[in-house]
Amino acid sequence: MRNARLAARVPEEHSETAFVTDRAIQYLDGLTQDDRWCLHLSYIKPHWPYLAPAPYHEIYGSGEVVPAVRSDKEKEKPHPVYQAFMAQDYSENFSRDEVRKTVIPTYMGLIQQLDHHIGRVLSTLEQKGLR
Repeated sequence: MRNARLAARVPEEHSETAFVTDRAIQYLDGLTQDDRWCLHLSYIKPHWPYLAPAPYHEIYGSGEVVPAVRSDKEKEKPHPVYQAFMAQDYSENFSRDEVRKTVIPTYMGLIQQLDHHIGRVLSTLEQKGLR
């Protein structure tokens, strides 16, 4: 997590997000409007490891991280998913502000990257009249 501020060594166009998107678009390009089709597109990011390729690694800064706010009611009876997460050793990292301020901007950058690539898929669907 300490490397989250650094750009991934792999260029954006060779990232797993770009690769999966390119394969999806390649598949869609082979279709016509008369074809029956199904596409399952499953992305790895924005999950661990929290490394974003340039320029996505530096789009957001720690000043854009909103502080965690939980109501007393939430603290008394946490959601089962949150409770299960907090039972794991690695959850302690995310309880520390310095970790959150390092990881969350990168996470947000990874979401921005996904948004770009999902947009590419939607544009392809639109252009081919498959949407």
